[in-house]
Amino acid sequence: MNTKLPDFETLNAYVDGELDATATAEIECAIANDSDLARQVAMLNQFKSAAAQSIDIPKIELPQPRTQTKPQVALSSCRRLVLAAACLAGLALFTNIAGPFGSTSKNGEEWLSPAWAMQKAWSISDAGVKPNNAAALKVSTFSENMLSGSYVPDLTMAKLYVSYVSSDHQYRNDKALLIGYAGLRGCKISLLITPSAGHLSPLMTHFERDKMSLYGWQQDDLDYMVMAEGMPDQRFKSIAEAVYKSSTIRLPVDSDTRMALAKDQAQSRPCQA
Repeated sequence: MNTKLPDFETLNAYVDGELDATATAEIECAIANDSDLARQVAMLNQFKSAAAQSIDIPKIELPQPRTQTKPQVALSSCRRLVLAAACLAGLALFTNIAGPFGSTSKNGEEWLSPAWAMQKAWSISDAGVKPNNAAALKVSTFSENMLSGSYVPDLTMAKLYVSYVSSDHQYRNDKALLIGYAGLRGCKISLLITPSAGHLSPLMTHFERDKMSLYGWQQDDLDYMVMAEGMPDQRFKSIAEAVYKSSTIRLPVDSDTRMALAKDQAQSRPCQA
């Protein structure tokens, strides 16, 4: 019998311990029998740990079941299984993220290389730095007509302007929407949106090579990849997190984040590609 997998919001509530005992038991049984789901739970725990400024290997802390009248045998069995699966997934996740880029095929060299090429596909000298209203209009048109459900945020508060928009590029033989943001001090960011190929998760993951840095995630049936070269690490991470949040909730960057991005831009050094 096929069981419907929990969505991201439900998993988030599960990790936060906000579900009742019945829902918790159902999710734990599903995780115990699905390695991909176990990996998502491990990544969600890792994400929350990082947000809390933890530098340790993410701990997989499963909420304790509330008192219930149902027999505990099945739940205990599921809990042991999911704990083992989640710990293994968390260890594998930590190894892949912390290890050197491209050291094994699991780090995704075969799909990252064409993504890096997109960052090189346009230049600030050709696109210009001043706000490009025509380009911004094309974003809306392409998003609606080519990749339904895609969301492209405004980053002008970070002094990054939509200067390049193209749907002419292909990413691994599939359609792609490439957005180029140009900055005032030699900085440029590329946002690549493609149909999901299954190599990214709903949680933002970081990859890097030399001076190039990429954050990627899956949102519904689309993959989002944000790339920069030579940008200060903390500034780029803050920008990527803003794009991640906006694409997830499909809303503009909130006021607090806008202020933080503006502050980062004012205090950061120029990009060094």
